[in-house]
Amino acid sequence: MDDIIVILIGANDRKLYDGMSHLYENLIYIVQYLKREKKKIILMSPNPSTVQNESYPNRLYHMEDVNNVIARVAEEECVQFISHYNYIHNYLFFSDKTIDEIMLREVYRTDGLYPSDEVHQLIFRNLIQSLNLGVKVEGTSW
Repeated sequence: MDDIIVILIGANDRKLYDGMSHLYENLIYIVQYLKREKKKIILMSPNPSTVQNESYPNRLYHMEDVNNVIARVAEEECVQFISHYNYIHNYLFFSDKTIDEIMLREVYRTDGLYPSDEVHQLIFRNLIQSLNLGVKVEGTSW
């Protein structure tokens, strides 16, 4: 039975003229529906995207906007929020790296939005810490 529902959406809403309004309204609807179903809900924000990905002409909004809308819904609806966007930005600050470095340095290149292996590892660490699972994750030096 699905007692816990984890939701990570919003990146494609950056391409819509009123995308952040759509994201907000859709999340409110989803969360309220799941609350009526007595589900534990966890909202997560996507990871940051590269400078190039943020600069495409069809990106009317940025990942920071997506993060902020999801955070707002989580606060208004009193559900848990895990910000991969903020977590990775903190990692970048403390490691003195850029998002482009950690997204594009592997043998294969992503489109600048979909996480590289390194970004997937950061997302995993953030989940473990945010959910207080107490699992020791190798390489968690920061």
